[in-house]
Amino acid sequence: TLKRAQIYDTVFMISMALQAAGWMLLFFRGTISDILSFSLGNTLIFCGFCLENIALLSLVRTVNKHWLQYFAAILALSIFIIWLPLTGQNQSVGLVSFVIPLFFLFPGVFLVFSSPRPSPLQQFTGSILLFYSTAVIIRGISLLVAKDYSLLTPTFFQILFLSGQFVIMALASTGYILIRREIVSSDLEDEIKERQIIEGEVRRKSDLLKERVKELNCLYEVSRLIETTPWDKDLFSALVNEIPAGWRYPDLTCARITVNSREYSSKGFQTSGIKQESVLTMYGKTVGSIEVFFLGDPTIYGTEPFLPEESSLIIALGERISRMMERHWSEVTLRESEERFRRLLSRSFDAVVIHQDGRIVMANDSAVRIVGASNPDDLIGKQIIDLVHPDYRLAVAERVQEMLASKEGTVPLMEEKFLRLDGTPIPVAVMATATQHEGRPAVIVVFRDITRQKEAENALETANQFSDTIIDSIPGIFYVLDEQGHFVRRNPHHQIITGYSDEELHNITALDTIAPDDRDLVA
Repeated sequence: TLKRAQIYDTVFMISMALQAAGWMLLFFRGTISDILSFSLGNTLIFCGFCLENIALLSLVRTVNKHWLQYFAAILALSIFIIWLPLTGQNQSVGLVSFVIPLFFLFPGVFLVFSSPRPSPLQQFTGSILLFYSTAVIIRGISLLVAKDYSLLTPTFFQILFLSGQFVIMALASTGYILIRREIVSSDLEDEIKERQIIEGEVRRKSDLLKERVKELNCLYEVSRLIETTPWDKDLFSALVNEIPAGWRYPDLTCARITVNSREYSSKGFQTSGIKQESVLTMYGKTVGSIEVFFLGDPTIYGTEPFLPEESSLIIALGERISRMMERHWSEVTLRESEERFRRLLSRSFDAVVIHQDGRIVMANDSAVRIVGASNPDDLIGKQIIDLVHPDYRLAVAERVQEMLASKEGTVPLMEEKFLRLDGTPIPVAVMATATQHEGRPAVIVVFRDITRQKEAENALETANQFSDTIIDSIPGIFYVLDEQGHFVRRNPHHQIITGYSDEELHNITALDTIAPDDRDLVA
C-alpha cells in the first residue's frame, strides 16, 4: 500500500544517514578513539545495512515479523563481533565479513530470481548486492589470512575495495530509488488500466441500463395505449409507432403489426433482411404478427444489430397485444351476449327480474306491467322481498337457501302471492335460478300473473258445487258411468234405494245392479 511504501522509503533514508554517519566516524579513525571511530562507526554502518536491506526486501516481499527477527539477529551478531575484545581490528573485521553478506543475500536473490517477471533494473540491483556479498567474504578471508595486512595502510587492494564499496553502495541506493519509482509507475499503470476497465464496465452497464429503461418505457407506453385508447384501427397505429423507441437504434428501426391480414406500419416503414418477429395469437390460434426491421448498414452495425434482450421484448409485446385482443374479443362477446339476453328478456311474456344481494338490478317490461310500475327504473334498487306477500316471505327465504345449497342452483315452480307497488296482492307462479350478472353471483326470478287462471278455477269450483247441490237434491236415482259402465258419480239416493256402498260399486258395473231378467232391456 502507499502508506507502507512511504514507511519503507523513510527506513531507507534513515539507513543511508546511518551509513554516512558510520563512514564519517571511520574516516577519523586514528584521530579519535577506536571506540568512537571503529566500534561505533561500524555499529552505525551495520544498522544502516540492516535497514537498507529491509527496505530492499520490501520491494519484492512482504516483510513480516519473521524477516524482522532474522535481520535483528544478524545485526546483533555483527555488533557483538565488532565490540568483542579480540587481539586486533583485522580479526574483528575478518569475522564480521562472514556475517555482513547475510544482510544482502536474500534481498539480492529475491530481486534476481524470485520475482515472476523481474525487470532488468531489479536483476542489476540484485546482482550488485550478491557481488558485494562475495567481495566482503573474500576481504574477510584476506584479513584473517594475511598477517601484514593493515586496515590503516592505504594499499592498492584497500583503496580498490573501499572505492568499490562506495560505488556499490551508491548503485544499490540508486537502484532502490529507481525500482521504487518503477514499481510506483507500474502500480500507477495498473491502476489506470483497472480504472479504464472499471470505467468501460460502468459505461457498458450504463448503456445496458439505458437499453433496459427504453424497453421498459416501450412496454409501459404500449400498456398505457391499450388501457386508454379506444379499440379501433387507431389503437394499432399508435402501438406500432411506439415499438421502435424500445430498440437499440430507434432511428434505424421500423415496425409492422399484422392482424387478420390487415397491416399497420410505423412511420417511414421499410422492409429489410434483418428483422425480429413475434406471433400474435387468440386462444391458441395465430392471427397475426409483430415484425421489427433494422435499416442500418450491416457493414457498420454488423449482421446482428439486435440485443438478446430485444428478442425477449418483442415476445413480451406479442404476448401483451395478444392478451389485449383476447380480452377485447371476450368483452365484445360478453356485451353481445348480454344484449341478446336483454332483448330476449324484454320480449318475454313472462316477468323476469334479476337481483343481487337481495336488491333488484334488472327487470323486463312484463315485470314492470305486472307489479304496476311505470318503467324498470321504478324497480331497480328495490328489495326483492318487498314484492313478496308477507304470508309467503318465510317460504321464499327457505326456497332461496335451498336453491343456493343445491347443485342445480334452481327451485321448482311454486304458486304464491306478490304485491303490486300499490300494495294490491296478485297470485303468481314463480321459479328461480342462480346465475351470474356482471361477474357476480345473482338470482334470476321468472314469474307469471295467474289471476285469470285463479278466477277460472274459482268459477269452475263454484259451478261444480252448484251442480253437486242440484244432483244431490234429485229425489230419484242419478248416476254417471264411464265407457266401461263403471260408476263415476252418483247421488245419495242411489245408495239409499239400491243399498250398494261405494266399495261394492268399485268392482262392478251398472249392469250388475240390474235384475237379470231386465238386463237385456237395459243393454
